Amino acid sequence: MKPPSLTDDESAAGSVWLHSKAGPDMADLAEGEQPPAADSEPPEQPDDTDRTQNATQTEGGEGGESGVAASNSTAKLCNCVPLGRPADVLALELVNGSVLTEALAADSTVRTRSQPAICLLVLFYGRSCPFSAAAAPHLNALPRVFPDLRVLAVDALENGSLNTRFGIIAVPTVLLFHNGRPVARYNQSEPTLERLAEFISSHTLLSAGGPLEITDADLAGPLPTVAEHRLDWYLVAAWLFIIVCVACAATRLRLWRRAADTVRAWWLEAEQHLHEE
Repeated sequence: MKPPSLTDDESAAGSVWLHSKAGPDMADLAEGEQPPAADSEPPEQPDDTDRTQNATQTEGGEGGESGVAASNSTAKLCNCVPLGRPADVLALELVNGSVLTEALAADSTVRTRSQPAICLLVLFYGRSCPFSAAAAPHLNALPRVFPDLRVLAVDALENGSLNTRFGIIAVPTVLLFHNGRPVARYNQSEPTLERLAEFISSHTLLSAGGPLEITDADLAGPLPTVAEHRLDWYLVAAWLFIIVCVACAATRLRLWRRAADTVRAWWLEAEQHLHEE
């Protein structure tokens, strides 16, 4: 109902002003519609069940990320082919350079560590090295503990070309190969059986298949546990070179002194003749 003081045109103009300034909601209220009652129902809130589902999905996403990280870390490990060897042939193999080269022949179809391929553990040792002899029992026990890992040993002094090829600067040195490619180097100071087992398990999918114990058979061989006392011709040659260098230096020193004494004598003699004249 309009006030008596307003005409019909003024009432219509007021209605238009409400629509243009306050929006359609305020215009509807101005035309006589009542605002919602105070006791009306509030807008619907998300159900607790929805929150639980969302939380579950979030946790599932985090678990998925951890699963991806675990799968990535597993993908870096070497997948070794099971050898299926009987127990009576589980022993360390003493080989030369040519046999080692044949054993390291790579399969061209294998491109990643996750693909199954033959794994080798190679020890570069010296027969006269006491540290190689101390590590021998632990290396002799490895084939029994890891039956699917072939363990080879090569004399680094007798196969010098392999030292340059694989960067061997000291003995004993242990390298792990997958499909003929070196993937890890043992960096501990003492190659014990427990540390070697940890080294293998941290770089491959293999796990120890027996007790980590040294037996009497491991002390017997095949890798010798006592350093061989033999003449080291490289050491002899080094000492000869040092002796020759010292002798040459001493000879040159004597000759230099003699030459200096001769020149000094000539100079004194020349001065004496000048004074006499």
